[in-house]
Amino acid sequence: MFIIEQWRVIIDLTSCSVLNIPIATLKDISKNLSCNYRSRLCKMLVLSAPLVVTGIWHMLKSIIPVVTQQKITITSSEKEKKLLDQVQANQLEKKFGGTCENATDFTEPILP
Repeated sequence: MFIIEQWRVIIDLTSCSVLNIPIATLKDISKNLSCNYRSRLCKMLVLSAPLVVTGIWHMLKSIIPVVTQQKITITSSEKEKKLLDQVQANQLEKKFGGTCENATDFTEPILP
């Protein structure tokens, strides 16, 4: 039996400035996900990214495989939170336009 699972990751940087983005944490999560859950990413959406993040993405894009580039979308605008075309409403929090309750309990993820 095979389990097919694809993830859509939403990173909302609305309250983050360039100085308080948790780079070390994001690197650790990225490393663990790529080592233990390879090929599961369907789409990654980075919302409300500071201009610096968008600029860095444009520089790094040239060295990232095209297949991976197509999976990542970085936006700096609140208006681009139109996620319902990619995620079912019952799986998307209300703050993003879905019907699921907004998460309020944020415990650290347990990664291998």
